[in-house]
Amino acid sequence: GEGGRINRGHGRRRTEGLSVGLVANSHPASCELRPFEAENRPVSHEPRSIANLETPALLLDEERLTRNLARMATHLRRLGVPLRPHVKTTKSIDVVRLALAGQPGGITVSTLKEAEYFFSHGIVDILYAVGIAPGKLPHVIDLIRRGVALTIVLDNVASARAVGEAATAAGVVIPVLIELDVD
Repeated sequence: GEGGRINRGHGRRRTEGLSVGLVANSHPASCELRPFEAENRPVSHEPRSIANLETPALLLDEERLTRNLARMATHLRRLGVPLRPHVKTTKSIDVVRLALAGQPGGITVSTLKEAEYFFSHGIVDILYAVGIAPGKLPHVIDLIRRGVALTIVLDNVASARAVGEAATAAGVVIPVLIELDVD
C-alpha cells in the first residue's frame, strides 16, 4: 500500500528509528523475522532471529493485533463513536493505518515530531495531547500552515495567552482543547 504496508508474510522495517517486525505466533523467542520492502527502501532478504534484532524494536503478533482491532472497532461502532488512536507506543504508520481502517482518520500524538512523521504519511487530523509549551508554538504554527489540522491542549492561563498572542501575530487559528484537572 501507499507508504508501506504490513503484510501477511511477516516483516520487519525501520520506522522513524524504530525497528518494526511482525511475529507469527505468541512465542516471539522462537519466531523468525523476515524483512519486507516498505516505502521503496531496500532491505536484506536474509531471515533474522529475535536474538539479533536491533533495539528499540516493536514486535507484534499480527493475528492478535488484527483480532484486537476488530474487537475495538465493533465496540466503538456500538457506541457510535470514532477511534482516535494514541500513536506514541507504536510510532508505526502501518499499525496506525490498520487501526484507522473505516475510521475518520484522526490520531493523537505526544510529540510534535510524531505529528511531523504521521503528517508526512498523509494523516492531517492530529491532536497534540500534551499541554503546550510556548516555545513550541512556532512549530505548531508551521504545521498548521503546511496543512495539518492540529489541535493543541491548554492547561494553564499563561499558555492560553501565549497561544492567543502567537496565533494573532501569525494570522492563523490554532484549535485548542482545555485540560481541566478536577482532582
